[in-house]
Amino acid sequence: GEEQWRVPVDEDGFVFECDAYWWNEDLYFSTPMTENTPMYFTFKYPDSDDLTEQSPELLYLKNYMIAFEEALERHDYSYLDYIDLASFVKWLLVSDYLCINDGGGSNLFLYKEDSTGETKVKMGPNWDLDSYMGGVTALATIRVYWNKAPFYYHQLIKKDSFMERYRELYNETRDTLTASVDSAISKIDTEAHA
Repeated sequence: GEEQWRVPVDEDGFVFECDAYWWNEDLYFSTPMTENTPMYFTFKYPDSDDLTEQSPELLYLKNYMIAFEEALERHDYSYLDYIDLASFVKWLLVSDYLCINDGGGSNLFLYKEDSTGETKVKMGPNWDLDSYMGGVTALATIRVYWNKAPFYYHQLIKKDSFMERYRELYNETRDTLTASVDSAISKIDTEAHA
């Protein structure tokens, strides 16, 4: 049932991961952009035990992601036909705010609510935050090493539409976030300064 998931997917929806540990799974798939990388896609829902390499669900999602990758390579906005821009922007901004140290090699979860053309792939949820503030720069590792990270952010960041929405969301949230951090720190002021 829907209550068991952290994301809203229908029975014909998908929860999947661009997974550094794909080789632990019985079923996985690659796309042209992941083929020669250490990351392939694995299924979290539907359960991979219920699928085969020729399952319509696997073929649908694989073809969808390949079409997205082809659109991402074009110099237009067609990539927005495949992904939910807001969720991809939010995921990166959260990772940047927290300086997540391992987002470039794991914890890249995505979902598609159903297998119709009415929904798009969404990024998230952010996951496994045990490496927060672990980066050596003021950004998430996926940004620092994005030329090596086999995921889509190194292409998305070059898209004006993506960066415009990123800047907007940053400007919308930074004052509230800064005030929240300052408020929390003020409660432990002496200890924080020590």
